[in-house]
Amino acid sequence: MKLASLLAALILLSNLSVAATKHTPLPEKILTAKTVYIDNLTGNARVGDHAYESLLKSKCFVIVQDKDKADLIVRLSFSGRTRAVVRPEDDGSVSAEEHEQAYGRTILTIIDVPTQATLWTNSHHWERKAVLPFDQKNATAELVRDFCERVKQQRRS
Repeated sequence: MKLASLLAALILLSNLSVAATKHTPLPEKILTAKTVYIDNLTGNARVGDHAYESLLKSKCFVIVQDKDKADLIVRLSFSGRTRAVVRPEDDGSVSAEEHEQAYGRTILTIIDVPTQATLWTNSHHWERKAVLPFDQKNATAELVRDFCERVKQQRRS
């Protein structure tokens, strides 16, 4: 009887720990990695800076300057869109104005160095609002923070 109760308790506890995991399990190569190299393909140095700062704060990985010495590549890229603003004029005509990269997505891709295989990817939407600058800093910081939280959570379990 005690054995059955013990087994039931163990099954219940294991189910609770699985239920506490909110995310899809990450590949083992990510969970065992120690070093990362930042590969910024956005064309914007500040995006790389924001990723660097966020990775340092997270203390999740050691950042290396040589891709060949890294376990993983943290690749940053984005896809942008142009937004047209159409305005009716007093004379009945319509004028249009395009805003370059008015909105888009910053993309974070985690790559295994030896195989060059994509292990994980995520993206975050950003938008330029009137006079405000791009929200790329927040998008980049959020992507890195989310990734590192997932890694830390799954390393603990």
